[in-house]
Amino acid sequence: MTQNIELIGNQFSGYGHRKLSILVDGVVYTAITTDMRLTDNLNDDDDDIVDEAKKDAIKYVMAQNNLI
Repeated sequence: MTQNIELIGNQFSGYGHRKLSILVDGVVYTAITTDMRLTDNLNDDDDDIVDEAKKDAIKYVMAQNNLI
């Protein structure tokens, strides 16, 4: 079964913390990160860096929610 997964949120959550949200087959999962490199890369001007950061963010949220 193929899952439809997308990064839907990267919100400020407090000093040094970001709330990442993904949508997996219609269900929202979130995780808090302190990895500022990751969140900076999500806002980079280089599309290749952004694409790689999105993959990393999705993996992180999935791992924090025991989906992988």
